[in-house]
Amino acid sequence: MKDATQEERNFIEGQLYFFRAWFYFQLTTYWGGLPYIESVLASDAQFNLPRESYQENAEKMAADFQRAADLLPIDWDNTPAGSRTKGNNAFRPNKIWALSYLGKCLLYAGSPLMQNGGENDNRSYNADYCKRAADALGKVLTMVEGGQTQYALVSFDKYSTLFYTKEQNWLMPGGTEAIMRSPTYGADSYWRQMNSYQLSYICDGDGIILCPAANYVNYFGMANGLPLNDSNSGFSNSQPWKDRDPRFYNNFIYDGVKMIKAPSAERKRYQYANLYEGGNSSDSPSKTSRTGYFNYKFIPLGANKDDSDYGYGKATHLHLSWLRLAEVYLLYAEAAAQGYGSPTGKSPTFTKNAIEAVNVIRERAGVSGVADSYTSDLEKFMGEVRRERAVELAYEGHRFNDLRRWKLLTVYPYNIKTTQKFDRAEAFNPETNPKERKVVNFREEIVTQRNLSGKHYWLPFKTDDVTMYPEFNQNPGW
Repeated sequence: MKDATQEERNFIEGQLYFFRAWFYFQLTTYWGGLPYIESVLASDAQFNLPRESYQENAEKMAADFQRAADLLPIDWDNTPAGSRTKGNNAFRPNKIWALSYLGKCLLYAGSPLMQNGGENDNRSYNADYCKRAADALGKVLTMVEGGQTQYALVSFDKYSTLFYTKEQNWLMPGGTEAIMRSPTYGADSYWRQMNSYQLSYICDGDGIILCPAANYVNYFGMANGLPLNDSNSGFSNSQPWKDRDPRFYNNFIYDGVKMIKAPSAERKRYQYANLYEGGNSSDSPSKTSRTGYFNYKFIPLGANKDDSDYGYGKATHLHLSWLRLAEVYLLYAEAAAQGYGSPTGKSPTFTKNAIEAVNVIRERAGVSGVADSYTSDLEKFMGEVRRERAVELAYEGHRFNDLRRWKLLTVYPYNIKTTQKFDRAEAFNPETNPKERKVVNFREEIVTQRNLSGKHYWLPFKTDDVTMYPEFNQNPGW
């Protein structure tokens, strides 16, 4: 790059630092610490670099992310180098990417698994790492709320555009909320996703049904902000779908909800979800829901044979961001609470405390803020932080790593999946609002339980990898 400007050289260097840290972050999240390669290795050199600890790697990732943040712009479109590709810079690493992942990297380093290992019951955090995480994430949120970036939360009426678009010339989902996304090409999301979330009889499914576990759906509490098991929540087993978190209605098909807008005679009996025990939406595990729910977070209601409101002809594009702004708020809330030892903890880099950061996400969805009964005790508040991540980021690829870093992967009830069974209490009337429908004999049963142990907190390396040289050791228990 002898003819490059200093800005161009900085941007290339910043991207290289970002990607080294980011790829290490992906690998270490699953396998733990690795040799951190910081110089070119000679082809004839003996390769015997030892595995570092997770936190040793995290410090090097953090340095790389910080170096990237120092070198990269907030928005490439507003720079001379980026102006040549103006409007097409959304997939280039920038300062917001780097600071966000700096915060996420440091929070992971301070999380219970990385702090204490996976072979004990110690679920404490490292406060220093969490403070540093909150400081980095707070800088991002201050810039966002100050209007200094191209990022903003989308309004709830546009919530689905975070995950899919249609009839928009294959527009990438994510809008102003997507921070880091992978490149994608055309209709790569059509077959599996559009046809595997719903009743096989109404779509082109092949018998693989990705239905949400009922105990996971239970994380979607009430519109008043309380979890279902709170005695003051207002939840009722006789009307289990009434007054729920609006994201519940956005994400799930439950009993009595219309699934086909204009059904053919052949599929008329499937127009409404019959998810009660013995109903035709729950009668065959290989073709229907095993749990009492269908997941419609990522597909439009008309994604069926009769309505045909999906697929290539509609340019339906499903895509999930690796990092979106809502998660930055929730990462900040967790880091600030744990770093400063209180739900009212806050970083000096941001005006909001941990409670207020969670409430930003709830307010967007039309849910009341964290109740006072959960804000006076750190562990109670963390229960709500964990629940909020489960709800807002549901099925976006975060849960497995969250349960691991919180050291809850092996703990009941996080290791089970359940179904909800019930009978309808009254004759079905399509004019009745499904939220108001009444049921009897409402109960929950375990479908499966994972028999996991401490070794499952880290993935195993291949035997070929750990026999290359003595300093590269296997993860515990494998």
